[in-house]
Amino acid sequence: MTISLRSKLAALAFGCLVSALLLECLLRIYNPFYTQVHSSDLWLRRAKVETQRVNAPGLDSYIVIHRNSLGFRGPAPPERFSEYLTILTIGGSTTECSLQDDNRTWPALLAGHLNRSLRNVWLNNAGILGHSTFGHIILLENYVIKLRPKVAVFLVGCNDPKIVAPRPGYDDIRHRQMRFSSVGAIASSLAQYSEAVACIYTVGHYLKVGSRAWGALDAGFRLLPPRYLYLSDTDIGRVKQAHRDIYLPGYRARLLKIAGLCRGSGIEPVFVTQPYLLGEGKDERTGVDLALFESDPGSNGRMDWEVLEMYNDAVRALAQEQAVPVIDLARQMAKSSRYFYDETHYTNEGAELVARLIYVELNEWLKRRFPEYAREPGSSGSDVTRTQPELRVR
Repeated sequence: MTISLRSKLAALAFGCLVSALLLECLLRIYNPFYTQVHSSDLWLRRAKVETQRVNAPGLDSYIVIHRNSLGFRGPAPPERFSEYLTILTIGGSTTECSLQDDNRTWPALLAGHLNRSLRNVWLNNAGILGHSTFGHIILLENYVIKLRPKVAVFLVGCNDPKIVAPRPGYDDIRHRQMRFSSVGAIASSLAQYSEAVACIYTVGHYLKVGSRAWGALDAGFRLLPPRYLYLSDTDIGRVKQAHRDIYLPGYRARLLKIAGLCRGSGIEPVFVTQPYLLGEGKDERTGVDLALFESDPGSNGRMDWEVLEMYNDAVRALAQEQAVPVIDLARQMAKSSRYFYDETHYTNEGAELVARLIYVELNEWLKRRFPEYAREPGSSGSDVTRTQPELRVR
């Protein structure tokens, strides 16, 4: 008896459906990937050790990443948690420092500095690769508020512009308002509800930027040979206007919600602006024009930096309006490939600089806000500030 083509297609479709449902069930039992966000939930990998070879300038070739019982990087929570000056650093990959060894990340270095001038400091790195303010809110609601650290330091602004980044040559507003206008947008939306889709989406991301599972991680970013792109003021202005009109109001609202969630739970928020390699000027090591450098198709360093600064400005404005401490790292960090291995992520030397810059302001604020943890005069950490290199404010 000959089986019709329609029957074969139906059987194939049924088999695919059963396979998809089986994969979904298996991944809900065990998902081998680091973190996933689904329908306002966040799953953290706890008590894990990861080792990886790295191929990027200014970084160690071999790294070890430990995650404690909370799923964060850093020491386990102390037994008498309330007696410690407890601090979480929250952000995306520029906080997690996912290509750096445990003792090379800026949060770990910051903890070392603070422990020389303050007593009983416990600091954990709660940065998560790819997280924006959307993810920070979920992390706060599902984990941080229950933990109740005394301070939460947010390095924000790195990933929020990328979520909605319009480019010249597109109908920017319509392109981003139509959420299901591309396969990528559909996958991103479905990944919030399906383990199988989220896993495929995550694997695709890792294959694009490098994965811990296969071979050495490669930053994939090179200043040399330079590739330049000229954009007119009109091109850049149109993109900035789209962010200003459509995306920045939501960003400001999320920042306000973050501050409110923290303060409503007895947690002191501190915001840090996001620095960026590209922008105005030339790289001191390579001579590359950082403004004209083509960062992505249709985008150059000047446009990226000016857009990012709009998000940094939102942080500065909120900090002033709500009396939230802000550390303006974006204007203090020198634009040099000495400190960045790509547009946003830090070399080991850059992480050391970030830690020192944040320490200088955070230490003084912590001593004023929590004077009971200040060490005796003579151990204020002044040795750290004296070693700080000369900075170029941008």
